[in-house]
Amino acid sequence: MRGINNLTKKIITVSLLLTACLAVSPAGTAEDVRFPAPSGFVNDYARVLSPGARAGLEGLSREIREKDHGGSGCRYG
Repeated sequence: MRGINNLTKKIITVSLLLTACLAVSPAGTAEDVRFPAPSGFVNDYARVLSPGARAGLEGLSREIREKDHGGSGCRYG
């Protein structure tokens, strides 16, 4: 098998340089993502839960929190 020709070497080099530039680019990093403040134990920002399901999960979460921590120091409720 013959060695890699010049065009292939250039394509690989450019691809690697572009990949490296994108990898160290600050655009699109996790620091740019902003999430809304939590509003309880259940935060359904996608709005996929029914109001009943959300209320049920909130109640269950509060019950578990009180049994586990005695209800003290609860940040959300």
